[in-house]
Amino acid sequence: GSWGAEAELGFALWCHSAAVAFAPLRKRCRCVLLASGTLAPLKSLESELGTRFPLQLEAPHVVPAERVLALSLGVGPRDDPLASPAIPAAGGGEGGGGGGGGG
Repeated sequence: GSWGAEAELGFALWCHSAAVAFAPLRKRCRCVLLASGTLAPLKSLESELGTRFPLQLEAPHVVPAERVLALSLGVGPRDDPLASPAIPAAGGGEGGGGGGGGG
């Protein structure tokens, strides 16, 4: 085929390292609490996030629903929207990535 005036090129570079994404948070926060039923084993989590958690608790129980608080962040530390091109941003539409991530 021929290259018309409407041809659009793009380049995307994704970093799938949790340690890179977690580093700014680790540097700015005095305390980080991670709670989930799927974070174990904690040693591998420390390795993936590139940090050490000196205080850890692993409990073999399920937390009752009335004791659960679920939150999500729509923007990062500099008000950058947290969105992925693979997941449509809040508000619907195709593609995502360019819009807000809620909030």
